Amino acid sequence: MRTHTVAAIYVAGFSVFFGLGATEYAVLFLTFGLVLCAEVVNTSIERLCDRDTEGFSQWARVVKDTAAGAVLVCALFAVGVGVCLFWKPEVFPVIWKFFTVCWWRLAPKEVFRGVLGAPANACAVGGGSAGVYPLGTGADTGKTAYAAP
Repeated sequence: MRTHTVAAIYVAGFSVFFGLGATEYAVLFLTFGLVLCAEVVNTSIERLCDRDTEGFSQWARVVKDTAAGAVLVCALFAVGVGVCLFWKPEVFPVIWKFFTVCWWRLAPKEVFRGVLGAPANACAVGGGSAGVYPLGTGADTGKTAYAAP
């Protein structure tokens, strides 16, 4: 459950780079919900089987494996949704440059404020010479894409 939750948080964070629309975000969050719901049902089934059986039970093993298989199927389809939404190779170098030019973006500003001797916002979006600049918002889509200078 923790793995899927962390994955959902990362995917939601990186989705900013792809300029998704409202419909695409709806599909994305429904996919998150489906996988997390399957995890909750799987956990419930496993706990019930553990409570009602003592020792090894072939029936409990089959039930647990089936519930885990349902989570696996949901996760595989979530990967398919992710590929459909995020397979834009032109954006991958932008993400790479966003984090390699100013690698400390991943840490809280307070951590590196005095350590590096640089202002914490030196690489803010649109700020500084090494920033990542918005390409603009498409009038027809309302999406904002980012590009490195």
